[in-house]
Amino acid sequence: MKKARKRLAKIQGNKEIKTELDKAEKRLATTEAQTTKYEAAVKKRGAAVHRLKLTLRTWKCSFAMSMRNLRQKFDEYAEKAGKVGQAVQTAGQHMMKVTTAIGGVAAASVTVAANFEQQMSKCRQSAGNSRGHRQADRIGASVGA
Repeated sequence: MKKARKRLAKIQGNKEIKTELDKAEKRLATTEAQTTKYEAAVKKRGAAVHRLKLTLRTWKCSFAMSMRNLRQKFDEYAEKAGKVGQAVQTAGQHMMKVTTAIGGVAAASVTVAANFEQQMSKCRQSAGNSRGHRQADRIGASVGA
């Protein structure tokens, strides 16, 4: 009986060990599956990061090219604007000459008219209310005074 009990205890111990071993193997299998999933996720994220870096480099190059093109167009615009500004300035200088000439003609006209009126007044004074006065008036009217 002692042997039987020993044997029975041994068998029961083996069953417990086997049960614990089965549990440990299941945990190991679960852990390995989770590790495989985790590694796959890490690889997937690594690939995504790599694609994002490539995309970012592409955008950076595109942005740099766009900025160069924009700068070139701005420089072209600035050059054209400078030429237009010079043309307007030159036109203004020419107009100033014409305006000065017109002002001179106007001043001369006023002077001529004033001199004519002064001469007509002298004629009237010397003629008085006589026939000469009427003649001077007629002459002034025919000239346009």
